[in-house]
Amino acid sequence: LLSLIPSPIGSQSTLIPLLLTSFVVYAAVVVDGVVGFVPQPQRDLLYLAVLTLEEKRFYITCCTKGFFVNQSTETEFSPKAVSPKFISHSLIELLCHVPFAFKLGYEEHIPGQTREWNEELQTTRELPRKTLPERLLRERAIFKVYSDFVAAATKGAVVVVDGNVMAINPGENPKMQMFIWNNIFFSLGFDVKDHYKDFGGDAAAFVAPVHLVFDFGDIFNNDLQGVKAYFNLDPEGLFLLGTVVVDYMGYRVTAQSIIPGILEKDQEQSVVYGSVDFGKTVVTSEKYLELLNRCAQQLKILPHRVKSENGDVVKLNSSVESKGIIGNDGRHYILDLLRTFPPDVHYLPGTSVEGRCFFSYAL
Repeated sequence: LLSLIPSPIGSQSTLIPLLLTSFVVYAAVVVDGVVGFVPQPQRDLLYLAVLTLEEKRFYITCCTKGFFVNQSTETEFSPKAVSPKFISHSLIELLCHVPFAFKLGYEEHIPGQTREWNEELQTTRELPRKTLPERLLRERAIFKVYSDFVAAATKGAVVVVDGNVMAINPGENPKMQMFIWNNIFFSLGFDVKDHYKDFGGDAAAFVAPVHLVFDFGDIFNNDLQGVKAYFNLDPEGLFLLGTVVVDYMGYRVTAQSIIPGILEKDQEQSVVYGSVDFGKTVVTSEKYLELLNRCAQQLKILPHRVKSENGDVVKLNSSVESKGIIGNDGRHYILDLLRTFPPDVHYLPGTSVEGRCFFSYAL
């Protein structure tokens, strides 16, 4: 786990100390493997030998109709089903009907009631904050929700990398696959649309969520730093996605809360501010200009005009890569804040500025 949105009190510390240092692994059952009983009756596909937690062994038949427990033993093969006979299309369902501790152990691996993370995160941000008691209550609620979100996102990143979650686009290249687990969206650190082709491809996409390093070594921009900046400014009416970046087994996984309705239509149709194709098509919104203008002074971002590929000139209060999306809940979300902190040409190598120094995030 690398970092996350900072704590509600505005500090830059992460919530890493809140993570458990040890994990309890709950065993459910031991599958010894496929048994090679011959000759096999017609319609039988394979046989599984299962060892329970009580050290009891039994055999399962997989046939064209499903799974059932047969009467075989370690020394004798009998393809007949035990009595009472129970056939299930799911191996898990069959094991849950067998009278041993599998069901109890398996339930420990199933997440509880799925939480609406985005709704919880945004609702806590909307709590009143006029008086000191209200602000204290609000900060505590935000801290608690983000702590739970980080724990869930970290666990989700592990199961995604381990291959235990089906991709929402399984037909795509593995690098382009995206995942949803426990109402959290997961994406991998690969350059799937050549966005970082000129900066190093997959290598640049890997470091972009945390920092983007160019050949000359300066850190230019940082998606997570952009999220932190807007989070700390806490603009009323402008909402951010819960964001966690996790490193696991050589993969960098970005976990985000899901904007209501974003999966029901194409991204091009959802974006009402910014660009989805790196400046070829740019749209703007008066509402977003108003909301972003509240943060522009602190972030030292001047309103500017951008010319799209078709010649349209639009006004923006952010980088062109940033996107504004109105969710089905009516909230205004801002995302893709990769270039919130652009480089200052006065601090680029090869310039003639005297006495220049290097900053991690030059404005």
